Amino acid sequence: MSNPYIELDKRILGEAYGSTEALETVTTLCDEYDSRWPGSGKDLESCEYMAEKLTEHGLEEVHLEKFTLPGWIRGGSSLEILEPKRKRID
Repeated sequence: MSNPYIELDKRILGEAYGSTEALETVTTLCDEYDSRWPGSGKDLESCEYMAEKLTEHGLEEVHLEKFTLPGWIRGGSSLEILEPKRKRID
């Protein structure tokens, strides 16, 4: 039995070893979308960039989905010095 995907496999491997596009894509993600922390703005921009790249490669129905991400939101902070003189810093 022959592999019906052998030509596709060869094409994928050829692209992987002979193209610099993957490296260029990763370089763009690291340089232009360097801080992709959730909620930072760069996170959504980087997702949009990758969706565009996938569409360019012929993938169909590429889309982003919203989801809830439980995380930490910075609250208030304070410091209380006890010695030599008691002082509170908010």
